[in-house]
Amino acid sequence: MDVLTLEELVQEAINDKRVIEVDYIRKEDGVSTCRLMEPYDVKPHAKSKTGKLMLWAWCLQHDRIEQKYPENITGLRIMGQSFVPRTFNGPVSYRLPRNW
Repeated sequence: MDVLTLEELVQEAINDKRVIEVDYIRKEDGVSTCRLMEPYDVKPHAKSKTGKLMLWAWCLQHDRIEQKYPENITGLRIMGQSFVPRTFNGPVSYRLPRNW
C-alpha cells in the first residue's frame, strides 16, 4: 500500500477512534493474513536509521502493539467498531495528529 493512502486511512480511523482491518503479508514466512487493529500512528521506529515509515497499531488478536511496513499491507478497511485509546508506559510522541 502506498504511504499516502495508508496515512489518510489511518488518520481517518484515529479521528473517529475506529478499529481497522489490515490485510498484510507476514515478512517471516510470506503468508497472507488479516488482523483487526487499533491504529495509533504511521511513523518510523525510534531507532530507525532510514526513517522508513510503518503502521503502528494494537493487534486485538495478540493483545500487543505491532508494526507493519506499507509494502507488506495489501488492504486496509475502517470498521464500524470503535475503540478506547490505550495509554502506554512513558511519553509517547505521535506523528499523526489526534484529539484524544
